[in-house]
Amino acid sequence: MVWSGYLSLQMSLDAVGTALDLEVQKVTAGKRLIKQFCTPATPSVLNGGGTRNLPGSDPNGWQAFVGYNQRDVEVELAIHDRLSSFPMPNTEWDAYALDQRINDTGILLDHPSQTPPLPWTISTVR
Repeated sequence: MVWSGYLSLQMSLDAVGTALDLEVQKVTAGKRLIKQFCTPATPSVLNGGGTRNLPGSDPNGWQAFVGYNQRDVEVELAIHDRLSSFPMPNTEWDAYALDQRINDTGILLDHPSQTPPLPWTISTVR
């Protein structure tokens, strides 16, 4: 999706698929399936009193979920094929990788090179 954004396309799989008029499009039932199988659930008889809906709790729903994921990969590959004529520079990929590393690990704020905190508090300023 970074590649799409670089080319000023929207950064969602369904929007890019539509904008590029791809033969394969994202399945719209995905949000329901993700909620069913990827988020905590209320314990019930169907999920055996657990907090997750496992594949055995809804075999047909699970097959739909697997199909949904397969279709997402197909759409991603179709987008890649369509955008391959417009390569993104390595410097942009490097900037994206740095951005992700910062998002994953954060930035140290209590680093020794930072200036020490000021010696007063709000109550002493009043």
